Amino acid sequence: MKTSSLLCVLTAVAAVSLSSQAYADYDYNGYWVYVWNNASGGAYGTASNWGAVKSSTQGSLVSVTGSPAAADVVYIGYTYSYSGGVQTFSQIAERPAMTITGGGSPKTLFLGDNVTYQAPAWPDSTRMVYMGENALYSGTSQGFRQGNTYTFDFGSMTGTSKISMGDVWVQACTMKFQGDVTMTGDTFSYTLFAATNLAQNAGTWVASDVSVTDRFGKGLAYAGYVTDAAQIGRGQYGLVLDGGSVKLLANGTIPEPATATLGLFGLSALMMRRRRK
Repeated sequence: MKTSSLLCVLTAVAAVSLSSQAYADYDYNGYWVYVWNNASGGAYGTASNWGAVKSSTQGSLVSVTGSPAAADVVYIGYTYSYSGGVQTFSQIAERPAMTITGGGSPKTLFLGDNVTYQAPAWPDSTRMVYMGENALYSGTSQGFRQGNTYTFDFGSMTGTSKISMGDVWVQACTMKFQGDVTMTGDTFSYTLFAATNLAQNAGTWVASDVSVTDRFGKGLAYAGYVTDAAQIGRGQYGLVLDGGSVKLLANGTIPEPATATLGLFGLSALMMRRRRK
């Protein structure tokens, strides 16, 4: 029988979140791993929409009589397989668009590509959410509780994934973002959080765990959370409050003098060649 313990040791999850597969090594001490098995979406609280993995040697999903609890790990938009002693959670190949209504508050939540997840009004405790491409963590009248930490991993930020809210109250909690961005231009902008009405904003917004590399291969420095985009200089990235939205903005570095000189030298040589012709 599953216990209600909040002890949830996720010991080794490689290639997680936004890639096609997650190779997992869970210890199942006080929790199960739930996998959504209805490709057309539906209600989070309906037991028939779920299968579960209850041990590290289980070969296939088993049916359950309820929905995930607070200590559980949840995959939506994924399938489960077991081979050679390795548990693999793979994104569904077709990446179907699906909407999950009446969501709960599992300890760790993986949302596959094109999944819309209706979050509970006030998510409990500390949460970790991995966002697939074009995934939405949504709500109409929500709150984030004082004293909690909510972490969202947006991966490479190449899609349109975001936290999409109507009326929202962010109490004195920590809203933390993770990801790994490779810029292709001089600047980069990505909306992480958008609310129609940010009724309360007492939270601490953090993105220091996001890795940003510009198009010259230079890692950018974190400038913090600001209210004016002009506060993010060259070679920096940071979070910017823009009305009811929180965006990640980045400004690439300026090429080193040697690089710029070589570029001008090449241009001059080309012009001289044309003149001779």
